[in-house]
Amino acid sequence: MKQDLLFEIGVEELPASYLKPALDSLVKHISSSLEEKKLSYSGLKTFSTARRLTVLVESLAKKQNDETIKKLGPAKRIAFNPDGTLSQAGQGFVRSAGISPETLEIEKTPKGEYISAIIQLQGEETYNILKRILPEAFRKIKFPKTMYWNSKDITFARPIRWLLCLYGVQVVDFEFNGIRTGRLTFGNVLGKRAEAIELNNISDYAKELKRNFVYSNREERKELIRKQITVLAETVKGKTLQEEELLEEVTDLVEYPTAILTKFSETYLKLPERIIHSTLAKNQKYFPLYSTESQEAAKNHSRLVSYFIFVANNHPDQAENTKAGNERVVKARLDDAVFYFEEDLKKSIDYFNNRLSKMVFHASLGSIKDKVERIGQISHYLAESLKLDNHSRERLSRAASICKFDLATNMIAEKEFTGLQGYIGMNYALLWHEDKEVSAAIEEHYHPLSFTDTLPRSLIGTIISIADKIDTLSSLFALGNIPTGSNDPYALRRAGNGIVRMLYEKDIHLEMPELLAYVYSLVKSAAAKTSSSDDNQEHIEQPAKVLANQKELLLFLRQRTEWLLEQNKLDYDIINSVMFSGFVEITTLKKKVKALQKLRTRDDFEQLVLSYKRVSNIISASELHASQEDKIVSELLSEEAEKDLFLALNETETQVDSLLKLSDYEGLLELFISLKEKIDTFFDKILVNVDDQRLRANRYALLKRIKTLFLHIGDLSLIVIEGEKK
Repeated sequence: MKQDLLFEIGVEELPASYLKPALDSLVKHISSSLEEKKLSYSGLKTFSTARRLTVLVESLAKKQNDETIKKLGPAKRIAFNPDGTLSQAGQGFVRSAGISPETLEIEKTPKGEYISAIIQLQGEETYNILKRILPEAFRKIKFPKTMYWNSKDITFARPIRWLLCLYGVQVVDFEFNGIRTGRLTFGNVLGKRAEAIELNNISDYAKELKRNFVYSNREERKELIRKQITVLAETVKGKTLQEEELLEEVTDLVEYPTAILTKFSETYLKLPERIIHSTLAKNQKYFPLYSTESQEAAKNHSRLVSYFIFVANNHPDQAENTKAGNERVVKARLDDAVFYFEEDLKKSIDYFNNRLSKMVFHASLGSIKDKVERIGQISHYLAESLKLDNHSRERLSRAASICKFDLATNMIAEKEFTGLQGYIGMNYALLWHEDKEVSAAIEEHYHPLSFTDTLPRSLIGTIISIADKIDTLSSLFALGNIPTGSNDPYALRRAGNGIVRMLYEKDIHLEMPELLAYVYSLVKSAAAKTSSSDDNQEHIEQPAKVLANQKELLLFLRQRTEWLLEQNKLDYDIINSVMFSGFVEITTLKKKVKALQKLRTRDDFEQLVLSYKRVSNIISASELHASQEDKIVSELLSEEAEKDLFLALNETETQVDSLLKLSDYEGLLELFISLKEKIDTFFDKILVNVDDQRLRANRYALLKRIKTLFLHIGDLSLIVIEGEKK
């Protein structure tokens, strides 16, 4: 027979972000424990709200299956004494197997005769197993943060208030932290109390909770919220915009969702749109509405309207009572925003820029104003490298010099809208009649904020973004703040990913070692200046250490590039092949990897790889003539096959430079493929390791010249071809 298992942990309200990792880890523990105990079941479902984590195991077997197993013991000659009685080893086996000596059998194996026993294992009752594995679940549940409760041996995210555990109609009886399991669950907290629900049948769980104003099925709850919001928004000809993340969060904040349409005064619409959006969505978890009728909406630039929707955790008859309270909260926050906004606009960009000198970037590297000056210098360096025209350089210089001014504004400095840095700067700059591209670059230079975030649109924004991030990386690496394992408190991996993504996706040619050397020189000067002005002892003192950390940063960016290539579905062995030649410039690496990726499935390319591996292997096997400068003496080329290869190699080399200048790596590979037949013939006809030392050295020089030529692409010996994969 089979029965369902229902296990619910009732808690004080959990933060929305805690629910998924907690439920996932609970499910993992229960499923793996049941499988380990060889208990079969037909399915597993979950239910969750902020006040409950619930797992339903369907059709769980009532007991383990009985098993018959054969256990092999020691060899017969060891298990018995010469007189035929059991030796100590034999007796030990009998005891461990739990059998009588009379039931022993002799098993013939290729290694000889061994004693064995047939053991009947009785399956254990599921109820008894559950009493052991379910209490362990509390220690397996993962939360971002936990607290101690009652003793230092028990941690949980929030206090546990009830435990429901039914197997069929029977309570699985156990206790955790002073709370005993039962058949009670609890409805929504209405009127400051939640009704107790006695559950006699597991199949009634969701139905009984719904009667008590709890939608326990998360997906049902989410779709109900989505539908309510859509219907309400349409009544004012509005819509929400890409609010899936907010919808996911709100779903985990309520048990009985009731969406309510609310509004605020249109006078607040004079604020930049995202200030209002941030107030509603980020701070209050409300859904802002945008017009579906405006001209902007027709162009996919929807206009914010003075309505919003909040989702109450309440019955519709009572939820309306909370409307006025939510309107008051929004009004107070928007009043603050208007005050900051109007106060800021009484000042100027120069005023706020000067205030950056009082804001510390790092104790050893000075103020944010000092950082902005370095960003300007790095931007100038990049402009030189990328050969920007004079007009672009002027806009770049202006944008770089004011890119951080909004950090000193009331809107950002008062900590109410820190997530809008850059956006505030862009809007203020436009209001103060800055150039549109300069203003846009102020916001753009913060991007990308994640691997999936959009890149800066303009070249000016991209350059400042690279300058800002490379300065941060160089500064913190120089001070020894290097990410290790999961420890990355300054989000340096995000900065590194942003740099390599911009260079990769926008095809920007920058030689990384030279750029890092320049930026490190600026950082070193900044550290020396800060040290001399305030006697700070944490400054960078040793050039050798700075140089070492510069190399560490180059390696770090190389690793970020390898990671990016992998994320773009490029094969690991091709990445390794190209990276073998060194990490200098990302766009070139990208073109090489893509050229190899495109050709790798061709038969003639795979044959070329095999031929190259023969070249690489024979060179690696001996370094006998490394001191002879690998010079080929044409007079020593005595065999036809080596002469043909030498001539083909000379002809190929004349075309390589022009293809490299064009970055035509596919063409270069095609050129190498044309060499394959000559290389194969060489190996078929020529013995490289001849006794004549001069001939041997000459032939090694010929092969090394081939390898050197191929390394313009990468080390093809690192490419795995079919049949070599393990």
